[in-house]
Amino acid sequence: MQSITLERVNQSLNQSLDVVAWQGRFSRFIQETNYRPRYASSRPPIKENLEQEQSDAQKLISKEVLMAHWGAFIESLENEGKSLLVSSLKMCEVEAVQDGKVVLKCTKKFSFESLQTESTDLHKEAVKFFGGLLEIEIVLDKVSLAEAMKSEKSAAELFKELSETNPVIKYLIEHFGAEPLY
Repeated sequence: MQSITLERVNQSLNQSLDVVAWQGRFSRFIQETNYRPRYASSRPPIKENLEQEQSDAQKLISKEVLMAHWGAFIESLENEGKSLLVSSLKMCEVEAVQDGKVVLKCTKKFSFESLQTESTDLHKEAVKFFGGLLEIEIVLDKVSLAEAMKSEKSAAELFKELSETNPVIKYLIEHFGAEPLY
């Protein structure tokens, strides 16, 4: 039985795998391909024909309808038991609505990330509820996020405040000499 060491595996990988060559191939592939993910594309989708474009325009949700029914949409999601999606949506606000595109501005990073991962489900539910074409763009409000990070207290500050206000912790400190670990 032959023992395989990590060093031997690394040597054989380095000999059989030319990382620089593969990096060049991947770079060339990305530059030469026409495929671009939806979120990275800055150009509008190409329409097949004029009839398709006209039917799309007829199905777009107006700003007034969307703003009037946004709260009911969130309630319907809550009734369906999608609590994570609902709580994330409540932490965001509708910043703009134009041509069937809704821009949601999130002030919390967790909400932003949750909505990003649930974006297909959110889109599907929104189209089902509003009954028309709707695109949802989720953006992170970095200014509000930076202000929130500055105003949040550190763990040490929170423990200190808690040890001064909480009667149970005060009792433990006074009678047993306990000290909160930061």
